[in-house]
Amino acid sequence: MASGFQPCYVRIPNRLMHDIQISAEYVGYAINHLSTQSSGSQISIISWSAGALTTQWTLTFYPQTREKVKRFIAIGADFHGSWTMIPLVYLRFYTTALVQQVPRSKFLSALVRFGGGKAQVPTTSIGSSTDLIVQPGFYGEGWEWAGFRDSWRLRGGEMVPVSNVDMFKICAGRAIGEGRLPHVVSHDSLLWEAASHRVIFDALNNEESFIGMENVSVDDCRGNMADGLPLGSEERHAEIMPELSGYAPKMPLSGWPEVPLFDYVHP
Repeated sequence: MASGFQPCYVRIPNRLMHDIQISAEYVGYAINHLSTQSSGSQISIISWSAGALTTQWTLTFYPQTREKVKRFIAIGADFHGSWTMIPLVYLRFYTTALVQQVPRSKFLSALVRFGGGKAQVPTTSIGSSTDLIVQPGFYGEGWEWAGFRDSWRLRGGEMVPVSNVDMFKICAGRAIGEGRLPHVVSHDSLLWEAASHRVIFDALNNEESFIGMENVSVDDCRGNMADGLPLGSEERHAEIMPELSGYAPKMPLSGWPEVPLFDYVHP
């Protein structure tokens, strides 16, 4: 690539709709394989939505993968589940992975209990207060002591840096400073907006702490598509959620009651 990075896309079976514990095994294999293919060099991981949650599970419960990962960039992650999943369960519109993403599920409780609420490698988590798929996401820093925390935020680990970037709040400040209304940063637009890509590449090019910071300009915050993306990317990304909504009902209803945790989760 012109930016100097060689991407590799990892396709997880069943669109990450089945047991996340199984999906995490694919992620773990991919980490080991790609590191080996890179002559043992560390790799960078960028993952979106449930893919980011799956990556965090892998890094938490497969500690041997951590030394092979230089940085983890999570986009629209629901590390602590999402309120959005609750009505879907009541409406019997769910899969195994969806049930695992209900707040306080056995899966999510185990992730936090074993340290998955903290970054396992240098991590940049990019979220949005106005992401209707991942909620709560609007509290901000400093409210966890009262039990209020954004689903997409991680705490820093011991000697492990983390950067939590609320793309809506950052760009809202830039917009108001220019005297215009802020735009909504949605679950899918986090993938293609210029502001998100500014933070992503800030992380990729940071060879000191390996995390991305809030170095976003006013021009980045106009809701425009990032440079370098193919024409039509905005429309294709906007089709992701409707496409997933159409795919899920075709799968057998599964996951309720929640599937058991694997043996390695139990101390």
